[in-house]
Amino acid sequence: MSQNSGNQTELELKYKMATEIAHELRTPLGGILGINELLLSSRLDPDQKLLSETINDSAKIMLQLLTDFVDLARLDAGKVVLKNSSFNLDSTIEECALALRKFLAMHSIDLKISVDAKVPELITGDAASLQQILRSIILGASKFIESGTISIDARLENEKNSETVCFTVVLPPNTVNRNNQAIFTQLADEDTPVQRFDSTWLRLRIAHSLLQLMNASIQVSGNTLTFMISFSS
Repeated sequence: MSQNSGNQTELELKYKMATEIAHELRTPLGGILGINELLLSSRLDPDQKLLSETINDSAKIMLQLLTDFVDLARLDAGKVVLKNSSFNLDSTIEECALALRKFLAMHSIDLKISVDAKVPELITGDAASLQQILRSIILGASKFIESGTISIDARLENEKNSETVCFTVVLPPNTVNRNNQAIFTQLADEDTPVQRFDSTWLRLRIAHSLLQLMNASIQVSGNTLTFMISFSS
């Protein structure tokens, strides 16, 4: 058996193990969320409600980490297949932002979205993967942001080319990880030493793997990440 086939078998085994572990953990977490929802619907004083909401938020964060863990294993095993369908870029990004703003607001982080009007109303590509890329980048980076604004800008790379969209994500100034490195460092060079196997590493790895799958070009300059994805219109 060749080395490549051996590595692929190992990645598939890791994916299977990750899926089984996540399944075992999701069951009790689902029970915690279900019981806690009943608790939240009961008569609670303000302190009790705050504690119950904290339980709810913490369990949801844990579920998202499990999902991310399985997603990365699936990407590494080559199990992800991109789906092409027509979608509106503006509404797709706003939908993603809407789901993130409540979490970011709790950490005094604002999210600013800008989509150039020259981007075609409908483009064809994998909207869900694009949302996952943006969500992974924002959630991964937010861990090291005390306050400030994250901005996402989408525009055509070239006005004569309506198929390639340039995305720019800018973090607040001086956003660094525990190693005093810019958060996007590992997206520019996977061999750069970073704090590995934490939630930021996990989510940026997911974003990087999806961008590679979409044949996107990636550029990093400090706390500014730029990537270009070719769609069809």
